[in-house]
Parts: sequence; C-alpha cells; structure tokens
Amino acid sequence: MYGCLLYGKGQYEEGIEEFEKIVSTEENYRAYRNLSMGYYSHRNNKAKSLELMKKAAALAPVTEKQITFETAHLMAKVGTEPQQIIDFILSRDTNRDEIIVELARAYNHNGQYDKALEVLMNRVFVACEGGEHYIADEYMYAHYLKGREAYLAGKYEEALAIFENAQILPQSLGSGLWNPIKKVPYMYFAAKCLEKLGRNAEAKEIYESFSLYKYDFFTDMYLYTFAYYSARSLEALGKADEAKSLMEWRYNSFKRSSEEQTLGYFGTTPFFIGYIDEAVSARKLHYSYPLYLFASVLGLDEKNEYKEVFSKDGYGLYIEDFTV
Repeated sequence: MYGCLLYGKGQYEEGIEEFEKIVSTEENYRAYRNLSMGYYSHRNNKAKSLELMKKAAALAPVTEKQITFETAHLMAKVGTEPQQIIDFILSRDTNRDEIIVELARAYNHNGQYDKALEVLMNRVFVACEGGEHYIADEYMYAHYLKGREAYLAGKYEEALAIFENAQILPQSLGSGLWNPIKKVPYMYFAAKCLEKLGRNAEAKEIYESFSLYKYDFFTDMYLYTFAYYSARSLEALGKADEAKSLMEWRYNSFKRSSEEQTLGYFGTTPFFIGYIDEAVSARKLHYSYPLYLFASVLGLDEKNEYKEVFSKDGYGLYIEDFTV
C-alpha cells in the first residue's frame, strides 16, 4: 500500500492522505486502522482516532487479533469505560497474549480483580523480551486491589497473605521480574499488615531492607515511586529528617525531568504499538504520579495539579497508599 510506504518513511501527512483516499472509495478495515493511527500520533485527534478504529473493528473479522488488541489498547488510552472495553474484547477472538493482558487490565480498572486473575491464570503466556512486566504488572496490581480491600476491612492476616502472594509470579505467566525493586510496594503493604498484627520486628526487617536498593537509572525504570516507599520506611524507623530530605531530593529531580524539552524515551512506544502520544504530554503524565506522591508527603499544594493529570489517564496502574 502506497500510504504505508509514505508513512513508514516519515511522510506522515502524505501517508494519511493516501489512507483517506482509500476509505473514501472502499470499506477497507486496514486503511481505517492506519488512518486511526495517523490521527492519534500525528494529528493529535484522539476522538477521531477511536472513531476510525471502531470502524476498522466493525469491518474486520472477529479473528483479526491485531485489530482486536489495538482497538482495546486505544479504548483504554482515551479513557473508555472499562466495561465497554471488556464487552468489546469478549465479542472477539481472544486467543492472543496481549489481548488477554488488555482484558485483565480492563477488569482491574473495573474493580474486578478476581476476574483479572482468572483470565491471567487460565493462560500460559510466552513473553517476549521486555514484555514480562507488561504481564506481571496486571497480576500484581490485581493483588494490590484485593489486598487493599482486605486491609480496609480489617482483615490483616488475609491482606498479608495477598501482598506476599503478589511477589510470587506463577510460571504460567512466563514473566518474572528484571529487577526485584518491583516488589517493594507489596513488601511495604505487607509490613503495614505485620504492624497491625503486632509483628513489628518483621515489619522493621522489611523497612530496613529498602536501604539495600540504590537510586540509579534502573531504579527509576522499574519503580519510579521507590523513593516514596523508602521515605515511608524511614519514617517508620524513626528517621523523619532523612525521609524528608529524600522526598525533597526526588521531588526536585523529577520535577526537572518533567520539564525537559527533549523527546527522549517519550518519542517512542514499546514493541509494535503505533499509537504515539505527544512527547511533552507523555512526559508530563509519566512524572505526574510520583510527583503527586512526593508533593503529598511534603505538603505541597502542587499535588492537586499532578493528580489532575494522571487521574485522566485511562491506561496506567496507579497504586495509592491506603495505609496513611
């Protein structure tokens, strides 16, 4: 397709115009899909992009798994209600790893963590390099939701078991963790449960273990909110001044990063995803959540501005500290 050649060589508008010519004369679901990608990534029109993608899905066979995955992914990105995403996915052929993960994500966002775990555990995944966390995150987040509910109901033994299980990934997920720091939030919540159960020595051991992690590129890659849990652990250990200094350092460094003008990581998307957000907006969204956490601890008014940004994100998994 001539439009694909143009688009692939960076001549985006010319490629979009070719796709538009095609859909003006025939009901071609591939052209609608390509046009949707162009409207999202290069015309910054997300509403039109979703409209076009839904048209592509309506025309495509239900067995067209790439269309199913991309439509579900896009629906979540633009903030479609989770139940609508669930209904869409279940109306299609779901026999693909990425589709199952998107279904689990929709269930998690819908508060149906048991359904998320069910669909994940009913499949044997084959994760490609870099995709392990994509799968593991949904499994662990479902445990977060489940553990939070038990904790708030005063069921601390049950919550403890859930947060401990979140740190053990079944072989069927084919995932694993590239860095053990990914476990820190669940270790932190487990420590909070232990405190409630009067097992303070065990909780202290967890808090002290956070000092073993260093702050580097990989820390921020795998858990950019680590400083929050580290600071909270320092507070629990009676080191309030150290906790405040850590929060101030991380807040200031992340704020500088959020204001950088270079595209960097935010000019790309992982793997084969063709829907690319505007780099400035993507950077702002990325840092809004940790900045919100840091600002909350420091008592800064800016926390509300940061929360407004990430609260509109229909795709991310945000872990709130329900123990404070």
